Amino acid sequence: MLRHLPLAALLFAGALAAPLFADYPSPAYLGAFEALDKGQYIEVRETAEQAIRRQPDSFEAWYLLGAVYAQGEANLPRAHYCLTHARDLIEKHWSLPIAPDGPWRIHSRIINELIEVASLSDRYQEEVDLIKVHDQFYTPSRARRAGWPLMKLGRTQEAEKRMMSLLHSQDEREVTSALNTLGSIESELGNYEKSYDWFSRLVSDSRARGRDMPAVYLFNLSEAATSLLRFPEAERELLEAADHFDSGDSTNPYENLAFYYASAARLPEAVSALRRMQTWNGNTDPMLAEQMWRESQQTVALVLLAAGLDDAGLGILRRALNQPDRRGTTSSSSALSEIDFLHLYREALKLRRERLREEMSWDTPLEWIQALGERLSLTRAIWSAGSQDAAVIMREGKLNWSTVPYAADTTTPEWLRATFHEVVGEGPWESELRRQLRQNSTLAVLKRPYYLAQLGESEWSRGEYRAALSDLKQAETTLPGEEALLRARLNALIGNACEQTGDMPAALSRYARAFEKDPHVFRALGLPLPAAIVSDADPLSARAASLLRGSPRFHGAKGFRVRVARLGARLTGTLEGPDGVIYCVVASPVRGDAASAARNFAREFHARAFSARLDLSQSDIGSLEGSNQSATADRHSLGEMLGH
Repeated sequence: MLRHLPLAALLFAGALAAPLFADYPSPAYLGAFEALDKGQYIEVRETAEQAIRRQPDSFEAWYLLGAVYAQGEANLPRAHYCLTHARDLIEKHWSLPIAPDGPWRIHSRIINELIEVASLSDRYQEEVDLIKVHDQFYTPSRARRAGWPLMKLGRTQEAEKRMMSLLHSQDEREVTSALNTLGSIESELGNYEKSYDWFSRLVSDSRARGRDMPAVYLFNLSEAATSLLRFPEAERELLEAADHFDSGDSTNPYENLAFYYASAARLPEAVSALRRMQTWNGNTDPMLAEQMWRESQQTVALVLLAAGLDDAGLGILRRALNQPDRRGTTSSSSALSEIDFLHLYREALKLRRERLREEMSWDTPLEWIQALGERLSLTRAIWSAGSQDAAVIMREGKLNWSTVPYAADTTTPEWLRATFHEVVGEGPWESELRRQLRQNSTLAVLKRPYYLAQLGESEWSRGEYRAALSDLKQAETTLPGEEALLRARLNALIGNACEQTGDMPAALSRYARAFEKDPHVFRALGLPLPAAIVSDADPLSARAASLLRGSPRFHGAKGFRVRVARLGARLTGTLEGPDGVIYCVVASPVRGDAASAARNFAREFHARAFSARLDLSQSDIGSLEGSNQSATADRHSLGEMLGH
């Protein structure tokens, strides 16, 4: 999703360096104001709290405390209260405009700080009103800030008109802000080519001036390129953006890189991007880092799901479920963010339920009963998440938006988009897809494979296998090469449709293609793999092979082959493709009695055979969540930490 330009509050950090016309800040607070501008928040907070205890009506102390809550602690509700109280105290004793011998400079700082707090708190009308107050009494103008909240309020024509009026300004900041907002407006309206043109102009103008540009310029251009399916360009822009760290920047290019690499099945690169994403977040200004927490956790979970580590991904999503981000720094609304989050959460719940279905095939009776109870609980949770998701989609009128690949503000990967049909129902979903397929614009034709993929999966889910085969095959052959996980999903669906219609050779060929790129897709779709499971003469091997035959991941047709054998103190298993290619080798230590050893083997075989080949420990996963990152790391060494 598109991002706001860097926070403007930092531009006012040196405001007090100019000569003052009155004793404001008063001598007792001058040191605290200087400490605030240096980011020494603990010292400032102690000074402000002590002053308020002595003098409850000190507008200077209330301002300092509010600024600390905003800038240092990202506690926006408290910041809003303190700053508003400070403003009221001033305006109670001084009429506007404040005379030169009054505390006008502090009043100006309060208004500017409140503008930032309103923006970050999703108080868009309040932000517009505060900008109007500021520009009525103070300079330089903050008019360039008005376009973003107006866009978020849906007043796009007004926002566009205001931003167009700034394009010929002599103030470089007004021009860049206008270009960024105009690009965002066009994206929100679905005019992706125009959006790309505005962001291209923003970046090219910045390069022509020879100045270091914020990462957000390149990030937004990358988003626009992605909407047009220009993936190599989008990756280049993100990699360049990663070289432009600023603690006040509202974006994190590594987040989108992780998303891109996961979709392309470049999982080691995705994991590396996650680590760098958390380093970047840990060095971002607190009130910005707080805005991006759940979105970052969602990205980590997405990569883990792509790797087949769905239990770990589900755990992250559960922790983030009731902690939504504010959307002030992004073009997305809270509603769109919730649609995508609930959708990913629902998919993770489904994967957990399917994993339990596997485990029940080798569980002890007590474990089986416990797993059954959890599966019933998961079924209720899946229904609840889907109902909530459908309610938001219909209430906000976002059925069309949910079908569009790489739509503005979406964080749903294309390899999961088709499952929206389970949320909104096949009828409305397919009707919308067929409407999209009738469009003949250049971009609609470009995105046609994605619509066919969604339509084909919906048809497949209804048992319309021949119709599904036609649409799925067209989609698979015309998809961009970067869509590795979506292509694997399509091949698995085509394989199953071929199997259902009696074309077993074609089914095996498609299954092999799917398994090569994403073995996890068979669990995601709940599909069994046609496989002959054989063992050597050893009783333990035979027992383990019997457990695999009972798994929902296999059925006893010829095609793939699983070989189970005992080698000394280990049970080994290999999974071979129809052409003899070995996809997976498992060696499980024999521990305990024969029943336990066979169950342990079955568990490990499934864990390795139907997941990507990533070796991540629990400690590794914890670090990907950001739990080991420090927000107080030395920002000057960030480039070295990120490997640039």
